[in-house]
Amino acid sequence: MTNLTPLRYSIASWAQAPKCLSNTSPDLRISVASIEDRFINAQIVSVEHTLYGTVFAAAVSGDGLIVSDHNIDGKAIQWLTTEQVLDQLARFGFYIEFNIRGSLPGSILSYLMTLDKLNYQHITRMKVTYPDGSSKIQVIAFEGSNNPRWLSYPCEITQGDLALACLRGTAINVSIITQGLFIPDDWSWLTFVANIKDVIEENK
Repeated sequence: MTNLTPLRYSIASWAQAPKCLSNTSPDLRISVASIEDRFINAQIVSVEHTLYGTVFAAAVSGDGLIVSDHNIDGKAIQWLTTEQVLDQLARFGFYIEFNIRGSLPGSILSYLMTLDKLNYQHITRMKVTYPDGSSKIQVIAFEGSNNPRWLSYPCEITQGDLALACLRGTAINVSIITQGLFIPDDWSWLTFVANIKDVIEENK
């Protein structure tokens, strides 16, 4: 398609990317999928063509035991940084910038306001390790004064430590509480320990 003024987008989460349109062709669209298990946690960003199928795919925002090129559905998926993925998307006419602050979806912002009213000060993504040796990335909101070690990013905790903090009321497992309300992609912007009040203020 031809535009005198190219379409440009600013997103805070990879979940917003499928709404972006290509300046090159109406046959191109972005698809985002999540993989979350004991071996790998990542968003798979791909460009699909209505006739030729997948013309680009990469894993981004990933962590876990497997952080190398990986086969998904029989296709080799490369690991790229956010900046590298955005560069590749631009080749297909998707002009996108990734802005962590200032453009969060209303549903996320509303939930953060609820957490703030409950006196949780920080929110982040943590690797939670289970007794069987498996681990999973989960979104945790917590009181920093009672859990100072969690203020360092990235942070890894045991299921036992998390359960004890939740029992004491100094933490809440957002991933479990909001299961079915949000998808992992909705939290892909959370690549740091966020101060909840600051995020709310920046997104007003």
